[in-house]
Amino acid sequence: MTLRFVERRNINLKTWDDCIALANPALVYAQSWYLDAMCDGHWNALILDDYRAVMPLPYLKKWGISYLSQPAFTQQLGIFGHCSEEENALFLKAIPGTYRLADLQFHTATPASLPGLKPRVTYWLDLNRPYETLLAGYNKDARKNLRRLEELSGPCTLADYPDFGWHIANYRAAYGPMNPELTERHYRRFQHALEAAWTQRCLIACRLLDRNGRALAGGLFLKSKQHLHYVMGAPVQGADSGGVHGMIDALIRRHAHTPTILDFEGSEIPSVAYFYAKFGAQPVHYYTLRLNRLPCWLAWLKK
Repeated sequence: MTLRFVERRNINLKTWDDCIALANPALVYAQSWYLDAMCDGHWNALILDDYRAVMPLPYLKKWGISYLSQPAFTQQLGIFGHCSEEENALFLKAIPGTYRLADLQFHTATPASLPGLKPRVTYWLDLNRPYETLLAGYNKDARKNLRRLEELSGPCTLADYPDFGWHIANYRAAYGPMNPELTERHYRRFQHALEAAWTQRCLIACRLLDRNGRALAGGLFLKSKQHLHYVMGAPVQGADSGGVHGMIDALIRRHAHTPTILDFEGSEIPSVAYFYAKFGAQPVHYYTLRLNRLPCWLAWLKK
């Protein structure tokens, strides 16, 4: 067994992407083209044997200190491929000491017993059931909002709309002030990632339209082999209320009775978690890893 640190420029990208595609989970976030876009090329890796398993190491540098940081719009990374729990632990021990800090998020299949990991919550909805069964799992509030939407807007239509600039602008208008940590740079990189995902056929970009063809909400869903990831969505300002409810319901209807998990991507904010649970989604754990290797006189800054 050989576990080695490899810089981005020396990674065999095809072999890397093949490893991710065969992993469980096979998350789109770990594909080289997505990492390149969201990290602006600033990622290295740990690679086990001949790409039997891999771990991306997205990094930043500030005040001369290199640190590992989860990219924006990238809920889960971690260790991908075929390895034992003991080998998973070796990956964590092999994170180079040159990275003085780490704040990373590991996917849901990560062994919970690995040292240093703390659980976080996302919400999953298994779509491999008839739509009528899925609809019966909505709570009363969700069904009430859908009835009200139909009264206000008539029969609505889910339409593809791959104008990524529109989606980002719509999200920023609705929720930008609530996410001040997201800068122009983050949104620009995300647009590059969306363009690559569209080329790779790994993206659903859609809008919910009312009976008159007016947009009520927009959403972006990244596609992994087993999952649809609700990575961005927002109502259109000034439109009839309930648009996001209708958009999610229409997407569920479209993908019902398929072997797909709709991953709502969070959240530990109670109001957001409640919204996702309205559709019958269930809490699932993923994990965070935080390391602090700063000298004692600096370490307290990151506690």
